[in-house]
Amino acid sequence: MKKIRKYKKEREELIISSDNHMCRPRKSNKKSDVR
Repeated sequence: MKKIRKYKKEREELIISSDNHMCRPRKSNKKSDVR
């Protein structure tokens, strides 16, 4: 149980970090599109 819990927590952090990386380019793309 503990191992699974730790893995899940690490995976959630990974997903959050990947979401941040995906959001940044999108925002910059939108700005460039507006210009």
